[in-house]
Amino acid sequence: MRKFFPLLLMTLMFLPATAVEISAPIKWHSEGYLLRFVPRSDRYFLEGTVDNLIDMLKVDFGAERSLTLFLRATIWTGMGYQCEDVIFDPRDMHYSLVPGLRGEMGKYSLTFQWLHDCFHEVDRKTEPTIIWNAFEFRFSPQHFTSGNKMDKFYQSDKVLTFFPFFDWEIYFAFYPKLRSVSWFQYMQPFSTHTGADIKIGLIQHKSILLGIEYTPTLWTKYGGGVCHRQLAQINLDYVGDYGVFSFFWGYNFYEDQPVRPKPHRAIIGVRWETR
Repeated sequence: MRKFFPLLLMTLMFLPATAVEISAPIKWHSEGYLLRFVPRSDRYFLEGTVDNLIDMLKVDFGAERSLTLFLRATIWTGMGYQCEDVIFDPRDMHYSLVPGLRGEMGKYSLTFQWLHDCFHEVDRKTEPTIIWNAFEFRFSPQHFTSGNKMDKFYQSDKVLTFFPFFDWEIYFAFYPKLRSVSWFQYMQPFSTHTGADIKIGLIQHKSILLGIEYTPTLWTKYGGGVCHRQLAQINLDYVGDYGVFSFFWGYNFYEDQPVRPKPHRAIIGVRWETR
């Protein structure tokens, strides 16, 4: 019963309701990026990600309250660098399968999702396969998860102007243990993780926005111990009718978690996001 308590709690938040409407929106949202690490190495050179999310079933309770069942799939690929005839060296593959529930009340959104993550090496045995399953809660303003993150900031008639805004998402997850089940938790020590995604807008010129982003993450381990990551970046966003296209530069100031760590490296790349 305790396993289903979070789902029951989210459902009760949206009851009672005067009217209930059930629909199947099949609403698709995607985003991704391609980046380069600086300095490059035989282990870290390029990385790319494609992330797809589909809203499958929605229950609308009225009074700006709804509950949405979604499915999400993400794949990361990483390449190292070789100073030989073959320069691009595929090194790792990471995929994530995520079913979840997103509840919306007024201006805010609370998400519960099951993360099933697998990390694999490509054609080598130097690093072990790592698998984890985590139950995660995320809380943010509603537009942060709607696929229209930039709508409230975008005004096409604006000329160059100081345009401050603050946006955020916080999250917490725990990694339950099951005995002798390798597909559930395998070769990783984590007990919980906690983090945030903080965005600050600075300057806007028509459809172009300059801002900064900070994403701290903290992990705790079974048996004791804490590790964390501190990543900050500068974003230059172009907001169009169908989505957002960005150039970014960032730096990973510190990272001591053991799963594919990339400390003290800059990243430079492009990102896209559909509305």
